[in-house]
Amino acid sequence: MRRFLTVSGVALLAIAVLLNGPPASAGSVTWDDPEGDAIEFLGEAPPRPSEPAYDVLNVAMASDGKDLTIAAKFKQLGSIPPQATGNTYRFVFVSGDGTFTLSVIQDTIAGEFSAFAVRDAVTGVNNAVDCIKCTGKINVESNTLEFTLPISSIDSARRTAGVAGKIEPGTAIEGVSVVAGEYYNFGYRVPGVTDTLGGGLVSLSNTADSAPLPAPGTFTL
Repeated sequence: MRRFLTVSGVALLAIAVLLNGPPASAGSVTWDDPEGDAIEFLGEAPPRPSEPAYDVLNVAMASDGKDLTIAAKFKQLGSIPPQATGNTYRFVFVSGDGTFTLSVIQDTIAGEFSAFAVRDAVTGVNNAVDCIKCTGKINVESNTLEFTLPISSIDSARRTAGVAGKIEPGTAIEGVSVVAGEYYNFGYRVPGVTDTLGGGLVSLSNTADSAPLPAPGTFTL
């Protein structure tokens, strides 16, 4: 659910195009998400109280043609609901044949860690791959979740995963969303298996709240 969408820099970009020609890529967008809607807990019947640690209030996303940055404001970060072992925060988008997810996990068992995955729409395989210098930071003091993804690193991860659709400055992405919810670490490993979230630990991530980019739903890197 969401209410407002604001695109900034349009007039400045128009002036820059007139004076210097088109930029390689630049732009930003912000949008709001309703307060009090983080209620989709796993296995809990309604009525469900909203969980402040998952309640996304607003999102700011920007690209300078080199890095994609996202800052998501939450109601109150820092707590882990008693029914879960941790919290999961994800930035998700779609480009070409891939769905890309950068996750940050707070877990009482495995600690805090991040992971990057690319799901191939053709094969249905979710590939856990490295995204060099892609970072996710939970800032409890400001109740902000911050993601930084170098565009070149996203494309390198795409190639490693074998997914079609080059990603570069000027590429339009869609299906953009910031997602938050419970993380369940079941505390055992599957031999020989390395999953996306937890290095082989059998785990489950739930979505209590999501803040998707409003229509038209695309953003140019």
